[in-house]
Amino acid sequence: MTTAYDTVVYPSMVFEQTHPDRLRALAQIHGLAAPEIGAARVLEIAGGDGLNLIAMAAANPGMACQGFDLAETAVARGQALIAAAGLTNVELQVCDILDACERYPAGSFDYIIAHGVYAWVPEPVRAGIMALIGHALAPDGVAFVSYNAMPGGYVRMMMRDMLLHALEGTEAINEKIAITHQCLELFSKPQDSDDVVVTALRKQAASMLERPDSVLFHDELGGTFAPQRLTDVVAQAREHGLTFLTDDSGARLNLDGFLPDGVAPEGDLDKLVVRAAQASDYATVRFFRHSVFVRSAHKPLRVFDPQTLDGLWMSCSLKKEEDGSYRSGRTTFSLKDEEMVRMIDSVSAHWPERFPFAEKVLDAGRRRTLLDMFGRGYIRFHHGPAICALSAGDRPKLSPLVRAMFGRGETQVATLDHKIMNIQQSELKALLLAADGTRTLAEIAALPGLPFPAEHVESALDAAARRALLV
Repeated sequence: MTTAYDTVVYPSMVFEQTHPDRLRALAQIHGLAAPEIGAARVLEIAGGDGLNLIAMAAANPGMACQGFDLAETAVARGQALIAAAGLTNVELQVCDILDACERYPAGSFDYIIAHGVYAWVPEPVRAGIMALIGHALAPDGVAFVSYNAMPGGYVRMMMRDMLLHALEGTEAINEKIAITHQCLELFSKPQDSDDVVVTALRKQAASMLERPDSVLFHDELGGTFAPQRLTDVVAQAREHGLTFLTDDSGARLNLDGFLPDGVAPEGDLDKLVVRAAQASDYATVRFFRHSVFVRSAHKPLRVFDPQTLDGLWMSCSLKKEEDGSYRSGRTTFSLKDEEMVRMIDSVSAHWPERFPFAEKVLDAGRRRTLLDMFGRGYIRFHHGPAICALSAGDRPKLSPLVRAMFGRGETQVATLDHKIMNIQQSELKALLLAADGTRTLAEIAALPGLPFPAEHVESALDAAARRALLV
């Protein structure tokens, strides 16, 4: 069966929010004990070429990872990458979501991921996704489901309707993409008569122009585009024995699993949490959600308990500006608490090293600050020390996955800390490929024809370790 994703290739990506290490941390801060990461069984639903899953498996050899997709060419690309990287703990298959319950035994996965599929498939398939999670999730497991959310989805549907109208009668993919660009470029130009609503729509059009053509083609012009209300997604999950835990945006403060300040913890706390989160969606015009679910038998904490951070580790790589503020992506923020400043500076200076909370004696207020920083994506929570090398060491070894991606001519590679890094310099690639675990630093520096200054080999490989490229 040929799908649209066989015809137009969707970009390979990794998504930090889906990582079991993060999902387990979310469970812990809500008072739940999720399965350990080192031997976790992970399933990704409709994951395309599986790079997200493959990157998890490459960084965590004890994991048992399985994934499937309906697009045969995407699965074949993923299978080829698995073979090239020599990974034995990850498997990709061609499968239909509606047939998956027959393929996977009940309760067989500790973590289940359904990213970027739920709002792009018809209602029976959405029901099938929840049925599969309800069937295959282990008793203490955690599931991740992302989707276009309401009410921001109304904005995207208006843009979609405009584009589909412009594309009437057009069949060729290249023509569709060209017309889409023309339509968005024309519409994105401000007019003197614009009111606030039209201005917002024009900004959305400009934002859409920044997306890769393949993403625009699938995400905005696909056969199904069905943004969801949180309350409806939660209701469907409940039919399959699942309860809403929280949201995992990773980029903004959305600790939706806890009751908002001022709401008394009385009555059905799960319903109160969902109702408050849905109200927040309307108030902020939410466009996208990363909803996390657990079995309905669990009763998550709905008021933050600072003691739940015990046993967690933290890491961060914040950039400090000249004025003392911190930068994370496009966002800047300041800390006034000098003890917090010293701690964050110390942790950032040792990235990607992780530090247990046991080493940081923090009161409840400071722990709440750290929780908020985690919710905004400024810091990370973990369940153990770093899984990558912290320095070059005597015999540095490049991640087998990065080596395999280089072998395919790719410049966007997946790091061991589950990020994408762009490496285009041929000299740096040559140096990294020379780090195969058999050579010492001195032997690498002495390689004939290595297009890299010998005196900079150690420092460059130390920097590679800090970017989570070395095992």
